[in-house]
Amino acid sequence: MSKKPICIIDCAIKEKSLDSYERIKSNYNHPFDYHIPSTEGMKSLRESDPARAYIIFGSDSSVSDRHPWQVALADFIIDKCQSKVPTMGICFGHQLMADAFGGKVETSKRAKSPEAKNTFSGYREIEIIKDCFGFKKGESYKVFKAHSQEVTLISEEMVHMGTSDECLYDVLSHKELPYLGLQGHPEAHIEFVERELQGLLTEKEINETIEGGEKIINNFIKFVLKNY
Repeated sequence: MSKKPICIIDCAIKEKSLDSYERIKSNYNHPFDYHIPSTEGMKSLRESDPARAYIIFGSDSSVSDRHPWQVALADFIIDKCQSKVPTMGICFGHQLMADAFGGKVETSKRAKSPEAKNTFSGYREIEIIKDCFGFKKGESYKVFKAHSQEVTLISEEMVHMGTSDECLYDVLSHKELPYLGLQGHPEAHIEFVERELQGLLTEKEINETIEGGEKIINNFIKFVLKNY
């Protein structure tokens, strides 16, 4: 019997995140699938084989745009989560699903300040404050950041799972459904740094943050393969 693939959903508008997809795929002896509804629509995703899990990447677009593909993707993921298919939302994916589950996404007050570029471009350390998805309270991870909007309000359905000095709702999960969301970019690698964060970080910071992100992705995938 063939294994169900882990499905990567790329939400990029300008440039596909194929480097991140290939990097994740190369680390596991498991099939992966790739879809990009932001530019190619939802057809391939809807017609694809059942997935073991979904990982939603970031986007150049905003949740407030309410593009048809965004609305359709959020509905699709809610349906999959209700069918007990685990999902991880990253950056835009995190915001999209927090909004879909009844929360609020806004431009951060810090992003309106002169130092916004430094605040939301680079890396930060997040702290896990509740056990979930194989993550343990008290753990910390360095992740790349590249955003100006954030989740500012969560619904009663959501669990506040991780935080940082810059972003209150840095990590969320759902009380009943197998969903995990992170504001940072654990999927990012050197190509992301060169494209989005050029000149902002030292080599040591880059290497340590890549390692932190890989641990997050690995935690999620290992948990999925063990429990679903």
